[in-house]
Amino acid sequence: MVDSTGLRALVRTLTTAQEGGQAKLLSPPPNLKKLLEMTQLDSVFEIHQDLEQAVASFELASAPE
Repeated sequence: MVDSTGLRALVRTLTTAQEGGQAKLLSPPPNLKKLLEMTQLDSVFEIHQDLEQAVASFELASAPE
């Protein structure tokens, strides 16, 4: 279960990461996924269900354009 303190910590992590890094969620449990959907934070966090896909997304984001 994630309460408001946990949710606040996730948002703080995302905000900090955006200053020069990335924060993504890997296979969040159903209760967290539902909470993210209810708070519309699922549109803010990049969520991956597969570890390989998540790792690849970091590599794609850091590739030169």
